[in-house]
Amino acid sequence: MSEYLDENRISAILAISNDDGETILPVYGNPANHSLKVDDTGGGSDNGTPTYMKDDNRRVAFYAVSAVDGETPVAVYVDSATNQLLITTT
Repeated sequence: MSEYLDENRISAILAISNDDGETILPVYGNPANHSLKVDDTGGGSDNGTPTYMKDDNRRVAFYAVSAVDGETPVAVYVDSATNQLLITTT
């Protein structure tokens, strides 16, 4: 995987592929309006208990905190074909 870093070596947002639950991919942004590219079709899959996934440069993929208990880490997935962050609006 290539490094996705700015001039200050700050990493882009990385998320876990919804396909296999292991591959780390960058989340795409829209350069025209500086927003995240998202897919609101129901979210990711349950690929098992999340572990802290890191890329080859030891940068951690994107995780959230469970809305149920406010403590449990939840893996956040990206669509592997479009690199869009998978979300569910409520």
